[in-house]
Order: sequence, then C-alpha cells, then structure tokens
Amino acid sequence: MFRKLALLFVLLFALSSFAIASATDTASESDAKIAELLKAITEQQSNFDQNNFDKTNKAMVDYMDKACENPELLTAKLRKASDAGLGIVDSSDKKLRVYSWDTCAGGTMHFFRSIAQYEVPGEKQTKVVTLHPVENPKAEHDDPDSGWYFSSIDPIRTVDGKTVYLIMGDGIFSTIDHGVIVEAYSIEDNKLVKTPFFKTTKSLLDSISCYFHAQESSTSIGLADKNSTLKIPLLNSAGVPTGKYLNYKFDGHKFVYKPAK
Repeated sequence: MFRKLALLFVLLFALSSFAIASATDTASESDAKIAELLKAITEQQSNFDQNNFDKTNKAMVDYMDKACENPELLTAKLRKASDAGLGIVDSSDKKLRVYSWDTCAGGTMHFFRSIAQYEVPGEKQTKVVTLHPVENPKAEHDDPDSGWYFSSIDPIRTVDGKTVYLIMGDGIFSTIDHGVIVEAYSIEDNKLVKTPFFKTTKSLLDSISCYFHAQESSTSIGLADKNSTLKIPLLNSAGVPTGKYLNYKFDGHKFVYKPAK
C-alpha cells in the first residue's frame, strides 16, 4: 500500500512539474514573439510605408489578443518584450495587467495602443479588452484618440467590498504638448468596465485627463495620504502646470473633489 502511494505521489509530482514547465515555455515563447513584433514596428520608422505599418501593427494586436487568453501571461516577466518597448503594469492583487506600446505611427505626436488582461473571478482563465484607441473618440483637444502609455495601477477597495482599479498614464501630443490621465475600472459580470468614480462639483466621471503645454512631461496625476487623496495638476490659462493640485478625497465610495479653503 505504501509503495502504491509513493508511486502515485511521484506521478502527481511529475505531472505538476510538466504543467509548470509547459506554462513557462509558453510564456517564454510569447515573450520572444512580442519582442519580435515590436522590433518590426520600430524598424518601420526608418522606411515608413502605410501598408507595412498596418500589417505590423495588426500582427501585434492579433497576437496580443490571442496571447492574453493564456492565464500564465498575467504574471509572466516578459523581459524581452519589456526591453523591446512593451509597457507592463500590474495591480497589486495580480488580477489586472495593462500592456502599452508605441505604434510608431506619428512623429512628435505619439500614438499608443493599450490593452488590459484580467482574471475572470472564480475561473482559471483570463480575458483581454482594448483600452485605447477606442472607436470614434474625440479627445479634449479634438484629435482622434492617440492613446496613452500606462504606468501604474492602484486598486481601491470601497466600503461595500468592491475593487476599483485606477489606471494612470501619459500622452505625448507634440514636443511641448503632453497629457496625463486616470481611468477607473472594475471587473463586473466577468467584464472589465469603466466605473464612474470621480465626483466633481457638477458630475460623476469615470476618468480625468489633463492636457498641458510644457517642455517637460514631469507633471503627473498621483495618489497621496495612503491612497485617500487623488491629486490632479492645476494649470494656468496657458495650459502650464502651476505646481498646485486639485484634491479629490476618497469617501469610501468614490473620490470627491474638495475645493481649497
């Protein structure tokens, strides 16, 4: 009996090791493939051709859509892809990851693509959704959605047990024109959806963006006071950052704008 149990243990261990090795190999293959696709996108800059541009970027989007169906990718390191220009940001609970990359379609104005891979609650699978560009959008500066390069994800837990993810990113519209954004998302009914989470004096928003006219893009949206305060850069009439901020305070349900006294 002991011998049979020992053999069963060895078999289970071998199968587990094989599954881990197989998942690692798949993630490694994806890492190499993504790096290869990003290199092809970057190389088109030196000899831009619209047909080739469409082809290389479509190949990248199609591959990422497929690769993100693999749950192992959600926590994979992807060092080669990162070195090749893939932006990767994770939520601390490891349930959401956002990928961003430059399509190399612009000059001083950059066009970014970003997609999110997220864990389906209670299931061992992940799904993918495009964040930017969205269909037929118009930004505040009346340009098509040029996308954002996302750099952080902060999960915020509400008093009723809901997790809302604040995703923050940067945009580049010219040498001197930049922007920052914070978008709120939650996973509901197995879908990643935008969530109204920022209350101004007049409305409830699911995102706040700020476009500024400055040589450096160091101005950013950020959280402070143990994530209880959201700080939005205050600009002057010329669109230049003043160094001051508009403060939104978390009330347990949403971030509410608090005018300075």
